[in-house]
Amino acid sequence: MYSKRGVVMKLVVVLLFIAVLTVLASNSVSAADCSSWPCSCGDTISGDITMSSDLECDGNGLNIVADELTLDCQNYAIKGNGSASFIGINVTNVTSQVSSLSAITVKNCNVSQFDTGIEFYSTNNSIIQNNTVFNTSTRGIYLHLVSNNTVINNTIEYSKDTLVVDCDDDLLDCAAMSLNSSNSNFIGNNTISNNYEVGIYSRQLNDDPSGNNFSDNTLTNNSPGYLFHSTAGNNYVVGDTISNNLDEGIYVDNYDQLSTQDIYVINTNFTLNFYDVRVSARERNVTIINSSFNRTNISVGSGSRVYVQWYVDINVTDADGSALEGVNINSYDSLSNLVETNISSPTGLSQFTLTEYYRDDNVNYYLVPHTFTATKNNYTENTTSITLLNTSGATSNLSLKEIGCGDSVYHNFYFGNNYSCDDAALIIGSDNIVITGNDYSLTGTGTSTGINISEMDNVTIGDLTIQNFSEGINFYRSNNSNITRVFLFNNTLGIVFNNSNNNSIFDSVSRNNTYDVYADGITETNNSLVNASIGIDNITSIQNASVFVKWYVDVNITYNDGLSLSGGTASAFINSTGELESTTSYRFEVPRLIVSELLKNVSGVSYLTPNNISFIYTTSTQNASNSSVINISETNSTEINLSVILDCVSPAIDYNFSNATNTVCPGTFDVYDMIIDTDNVVVTCDDTEFTGPNGPIYYYDTGLTVTGENVTVEGCTFSRYKKGIYVNEAHNFTLNGTKFKSGAKSVSDAASVYVENSDSGVYKNINSTDNEMSMYFYSSNHMSITTSIFDDGGTALLRLATSENFTITNNTFSSGYYGIWLTNTDLVSIYHNTFNSFSGYIFYSDGINDNSVFNTSVSDYPQGNAYNDYCDKGSDTNSDGYADAVTSIAAADWPYNKSVSDLLNTQIEDGYIGETTSGYITDYGPKIQACVTEVFLGSGGSAGGGGSSSSSAGASAAVATPATPSTAQKRTSTNIYTATEAKEFIKQEITTQTTDERTTEVVVTLENTGDQIMNLFPDLSQESNDPFYIVTKKTTGYKDSLFSRMAGMSYSDDSVAGRLLEARILNPEEIILQPGEKIEQVLQIEAGLVAPREIRIQFTTLGEVVSEQEVEIEEESVSGTAIDVDQDNSLIDMYAIIAPAEFYERILEEASSNSITGGAITDFFSQKNEYLLEVNINRGKTTLFSDLYGPYTIKEAQTFIFAQQLEYDPEFYVGNVSIVTKIFHNGKEIVENEFPLVLR
Repeated sequence: MYSKRGVVMKLVVVLLFIAVLTVLASNSVSAADCSSWPCSCGDTISGDITMSSDLECDGNGLNIVADELTLDCQNYAIKGNGSASFIGINVTNVTSQVSSLSAITVKNCNVSQFDTGIEFYSTNNSIIQNNTVFNTSTRGIYLHLVSNNTVINNTIEYSKDTLVVDCDDDLLDCAAMSLNSSNSNFIGNNTISNNYEVGIYSRQLNDDPSGNNFSDNTLTNNSPGYLFHSTAGNNYVVGDTISNNLDEGIYVDNYDQLSTQDIYVINTNFTLNFYDVRVSARERNVTIINSSFNRTNISVGSGSRVYVQWYVDINVTDADGSALEGVNINSYDSLSNLVETNISSPTGLSQFTLTEYYRDDNVNYYLVPHTFTATKNNYTENTTSITLLNTSGATSNLSLKEIGCGDSVYHNFYFGNNYSCDDAALIIGSDNIVITGNDYSLTGTGTSTGINISEMDNVTIGDLTIQNFSEGINFYRSNNSNITRVFLFNNTLGIVFNNSNNNSIFDSVSRNNTYDVYADGITETNNSLVNASIGIDNITSIQNASVFVKWYVDVNITYNDGLSLSGGTASAFINSTGELESTTSYRFEVPRLIVSELLKNVSGVSYLTPNNISFIYTTSTQNASNSSVINISETNSTEINLSVILDCVSPAIDYNFSNATNTVCPGTFDVYDMIIDTDNVVVTCDDTEFTGPNGPIYYYDTGLTVTGENVTVEGCTFSRYKKGIYVNEAHNFTLNGTKFKSGAKSVSDAASVYVENSDSGVYKNINSTDNEMSMYFYSSNHMSITTSIFDDGGTALLRLATSENFTITNNTFSSGYYGIWLTNTDLVSIYHNTFNSFSGYIFYSDGINDNSVFNTSVSDYPQGNAYNDYCDKGSDTNSDGYADAVTSIAAADWPYNKSVSDLLNTQIEDGYIGETTSGYITDYGPKIQACVTEVFLGSGGSAGGGGSSSSSAGASAAVATPATPSTAQKRTSTNIYTATEAKEFIKQEITTQTTDERTTEVVVTLENTGDQIMNLFPDLSQESNDPFYIVTKKTTGYKDSLFSRMAGMSYSDDSVAGRLLEARILNPEEIILQPGEKIEQVLQIEAGLVAPREIRIQFTTLGEVVSEQEVEIEEESVSGTAIDVDQDNSLIDMYAIIAPAEFYERILEEASSNSITGGAITDFFSQKNEYLLEVNINRGKTTLFSDLYGPYTIKEAQTFIFAQQLEYDPEFYVGNVSIVTKIFHNGKEIVENEFPLVLR
């Protein structure tokens, strides 16, 4: 329910109700029909009315009860006397509550001093226009059960008399404009201001999917501006001005938790509201598009989201800069999700609406950067990336190159028509190119090459016919490419493998060529033809080249009575040698193997048949396997059937598990009302899912009913049940490793696990999502609920009623109305759980007992739950990770209870929500955690990556993925320490030794003195001295300048990625430390360009620091240059480092050995200290790019770092280049470095 924050003086008026009724009775006037002006107060209009004088009334004003009527007040007034319950203009069908009025117009009226100014009840397709409504005691304009109406150009002021009526309990009676159960109305260009309560109130309680449209309204000085209660359809607020509202500009309340709504706020201006947007409802989404608002004034409760979106314009041109129409543009967010697809207009433009971030539970989740991929048939593909961060939209340009005969292709390419070429057709110019033929043809004149792949790898070509060339496809020193569904006809050489390896031709045909396949290799090469129609006699292999002919084998695997067996591993072996050739693990699909028939080389044809096809199925309960031998030469691509006998049961409806041990077969079973009514039964599922009836869930359906004692169920999945498992009078029941999904959400007594009248149960490792309740216990005692995940609930995830002696620990509760709901419970211990995204974490109702423990301050008692709203609060005086004192007396943020969070301890008394002074839920040890306010999803926000690095002066390479441990460490214990626990049992010693000028070896001795596993990962924490750091700004060379277009090189708007600046661990590996184990680990640390002031080695568990210790790294100050290349984004980072003067002498001594930079260093002792940096990018003897930076004057004792990021055009710089850098000191060259690179 909506509540106000403003301090409002309210006059309490005591009324004698008998006297009020007497006054109202005396004001009653008999209503009459009125067909022309003048009319009297209370009259019913029976024809179109045009007013020519004011009308003042002690009761109701005018009534309209018929269709197709117009009331035009011509700006005359209809004025009441301020008494309650009267309506100025009332439009309703009094003869029928079923049918609606239509085509009514009320315009140009000044209505004041009524309870409600204008009311439309059950009225559709009508207009309220150009009216002024003011000084009404409750509502200005009221729309009830209406649709398709237009409300425009009205002014509503001073609605609701602040001294008489308190509207906190019924906001329908407290709004300048109210829309109740009303849909598909247009509310536009209205001014709503200075209203004590709500400006516009909207509630939709029916199932109409259509919302209301609000456009160009001005809402000022209301409280709040908009209030949206339960809404079935989507509502749009477009072009509004929402300002100076005492509470919220837009408020979405939780009137009905079961309804859903989406509200779109577009091109709207928010200013000076207490909140611009606040959402307290669950499962409500508000999307703000291209609007002006204060980012700190958005408040979102758990379970709802506010999306912030902006317009992004993509302008597509061809290589000549002309607009390109019909380009397909896909946009992807940072999670690689396809967001929107558009087609460019005749002007080349396409507009996208993309999310910068969404806010959930007051955390911003960023979905940046966005990637755009533009494709058009007969043009090369192009991509760009835009980071919508703290911006209000963006524009980017993409250029596509049209491909003709003889062109080089540097990006993915799509055929849009047939190509006929007199000479060479296509030349592949980059690795990782995809050519999509779209079933078109590439035709030559009998000469040259159709597609030439020279020294390029990972090329994919598909769905293309290539004919009448000297060479259809020519591979020259190119590897790891795939050709699929390509047809080669009437070429001299269909496919040429020239010193190329590991290329495969799939599902293709080569016919009527002089040679279908021609393979040549100076060294040993292997290429494959898979399911290809190519004659063996027309394959020629010379020197050391081999061509394999392979086929598909689909393995249909069944068990017992022909049931499909999901999961397992299928493999193919060369029968004569037993060599494994192909293997695949599968889940539900039929596994496909690629099996060799033969190879052909200079010695002739060698057959590799017959072939052994096998599969193995392994679970925790059993192993099964089978195999068969086939001759692929006789069948070519084929399918075989393999089956096994599994020791398992296949349940049916009403199945009774009566054996002591029951293994359920793998697969999905459409069953319900299964039973366990026998004692001492164990049911183990083997990759099994039980599924309820198709279609809408039958609410009476239960998956499994358990009434026997000492029963265990483990490893099963239950889907689409009202009650997944129903446990009744079943003692000592154990449920382990079981999953529940897609339950009967919104059904009051639905639960994944429903337990009543039972004692002594163990529930662990459960995963339940999407049900009204995950678990419900009634009249049940002595239960343990541990290490489980409960998510996406309705009323509550875990509910206990009339139950006692529960231990609830190490569980995660996420996304429900309540996390835990306790009713008449006692002796409940709740600790070490995590609570996320709820309207209430723990709800205690109808009975409070002091024996329920949520935590205690007693030493050694299990401490604390983690609550996502308890962050940056409390103090941890004993360093155990849990709060035990307030941050300050003024903060009053410990212990965790009702005074700290409104998500705890609400009690129901006599059916009403109230609060008590005793029995509050109190956690005396809530977990200490930092508030998370921003999360970058996917790769957004990270610097660099995916590039290569070349360096000198000891510069480190780009950040690498942690290496895989060379020797797998077996885990012999099943329990793993948390970071907090590991701190108590870890011992650590560190020694260091320098191996060379850039690398330090750190020997770490680690000992686990505890009885559980430690999972440790090494990391560095470092603080660096601030260098003299320069980033050049050359305006003439920035992107799209004449200089950049001529040179193919531009200065990036972004700073360098900075990956070479800090030290890094070269061999980071996870360390699994067994109980009692002591190991010695050697870590290699490579220094960065900036010398650290302090560097510490940390060992972490799940991101939390377990231990850290400072290490000494010998500081090296050297002069030189370094290069870092990000090929994925066509970026080059350049660094130049000048050492402090006190190290010059040492540098001179070492220069002759070239041990640092490979350059010559001379004459540092001049009185002048001016430095220049020269950069040249060469291909062979040709200089492609050259620039000079400086001069820079550097103090003698100061380190100088120059940094510049360049963006290169891959079409200019693809292939082998070298970057040559020189540093000049007072005109003399002191350092020269050369970096050979292969750019793509």
